[in-house]
Amino acid sequence: MIFNVAALLKEKSGAVRRHRLEGERLQSEEHGSFEDISGPVTLMRTDRTVSVSASLEASATRACSRCLESARVELQAYIEEEFHPVNKDLGGVRRDSSRDDDPLDPVLLIDDRNNLDLTEVAQQSLAGVTPIAPLCRPDCRGLCPVCSKNRNKTPCNCQQQASGPRWEGLADWGQLRQTARMDRAVQ
Repeated sequence: MIFNVAALLKEKSGAVRRHRLEGERLQSEEHGSFEDISGPVTLMRTDRTVSVSASLEASATRACSRCLESARVELQAYIEEEFHPVNKDLGGVRRDSSRDDDPLDPVLLIDDRNNLDLTEVAQQSLAGVTPIAPLCRPDCRGLCPVCSKNRNKTPCNCQQQASGPRWEGLADWGQLRQTARMDRAVQ
């Protein structure tokens, strides 16, 4: 997802370039993989930067939060960022790499060959819209907490009850409520 913006940087403010991503793929250890990344990308020259807006659609395969099987997740992310050129002859910004308090994020810089790399920004945007607890299907029954069988594939007859002395009071309370309901129904 690298765009050479040398010609755009030589134009006046307001100049626009439109691109379309089709079937791109991103992979990282931190965010996992994103496949079939598609969508329009608009690059607009401002007085000092290149403004990037993109509307991306992608898919990802993650582990289902209930049964741990593969879950395919459809994603939509919108990007709105400004990239700063480093070439002084094209209106670039002077960077002091020895300073720790440099306010410019290195990810948002157009390199000295005038390449604007949208990869990291797209990856972060897609990671930000990825569900925390994806499901393989809405009615996933998950794993049995007793025998660990996948209840989507194999029915399980394990007793599903609260265990431990901390939960005994709640179990008694539940039985009292049930008894009270039955008493009201009989009256």
